[in-house]
Amino acid sequence: MGHSTKCATPEELESLKPFATENERRCLDALIANGSLRKAAAAIGKNEGSFNSAIRTVRARAVVQHGWRPEAWGRVGWKTLAAGAPAPSVAPQAPGHGQSPRSAAQPASKPARAPERPHVASRSFRDFPQPADFDRPMRVFIIPDVHVPNHHEQAWNTCLAALHAWRPDRVVILGDFVDDACVSSHAKRPDRSRLLSEEIDANNVELDRVQAAGCEYVDFLEGNHCDRLARYMAEKAPELYGLVSMPELLRINERGWRWHPYKTSIKIGKVVMTHDVGFAGKNAAWQNLAATGKSVITGHTHWATMVYQGHDDGTRHVSVTAGWLGDPEKAADYRPLDRARREWQHGFCTAEIDRDGVAWVNFRPIIDGRTIIDGRVIQGSCG
Repeated sequence: MGHSTKCATPEELESLKPFATENERRCLDALIANGSLRKAAAAIGKNEGSFNSAIRTVRARAVVQHGWRPEAWGRVGWKTLAAGAPAPSVAPQAPGHGQSPRSAAQPASKPARAPERPHVASRSFRDFPQPADFDRPMRVFIIPDVHVPNHHEQAWNTCLAALHAWRPDRVVILGDFVDDACVSSHAKRPDRSRLLSEEIDANNVELDRVQAAGCEYVDFLEGNHCDRLARYMAEKAPELYGLVSMPELLRINERGWRWHPYKTSIKIGKVVMTHDVGFAGKNAAWQNLAATGKSVITGHTHWATMVYQGHDDGTRHVSVTAGWLGDPEKAADYRPLDRARREWQHGFCTAEIDRDGVAWVNFRPIIDGRTIIDGRVIQGSCG
């Protein structure tokens, strides 16, 4: 993997800071101050493996942002990186689904974007692609509430199989991927209790599977279940608040993904995506549309609903509640089982968004373990 951190001078480590997240900058500062990886990790209370992973991640990001492809990694030394020297020669690859046009190396005479738009060679790592970056509709795969480890095995496997098959340009996890039942304020059944460490391990296994689909750009929106740990700490152990965070436990930065705290939103084109707008139940889609005044996709309700409304200026807005992928048998602790089976719908969403930001959204229901996407029947395994 190229040169180790032991070869880096403080100046060379400083050169990585513009590419680093807050957590990675903390690691870089510790390494600069302490000189050795082991001492630096101990100084900020991290294990050596995760510390080294953070340094490797920011270095890889810096290499990519200099315009080099990963194949050139082994030929890029610290001094070259710090000096911002020209990239080594690497054969170009054409962009495909799952890869933003700006992320594929192209010859200068053949820009990766549409011909009428100039290629932008340098953008922040945190600037995820938008529809205007493509000369075709941008493909966004939207994962609703999964509630790991209380997810429905076959529905989740079907969603993952569809993710692999559809090859999106960007993935949005709408929130409540984590169930956090062990720190819930609801009454807990002893036969279903788990340790937090067991829940986190189970979530990382499933997030690894999302990552294996190969999409570089993933937004992770925090939901009210994901927020349970922070609320538990604030109420039960305020002295420890902030010591443990869900993004760190789920290795969001290490994955190169973006974390969006609960009650915040993202906008892709003209579509707002958030976990919830404060409403639940079968009328939430209409309420969300009225509250936002724009196209909006949410999770939270577990209902699958899509409504459209226009304005007198001719514009159209869509509001979608995107179903869920949990197991109603395991959700019976906070919802009567018959109602959960009757009202909540397994599925996920796909959106194709044109360069003007207008979205064509599809809810993809999972029925009897199957869904259909682009004319292809996809069925996940039962376990």
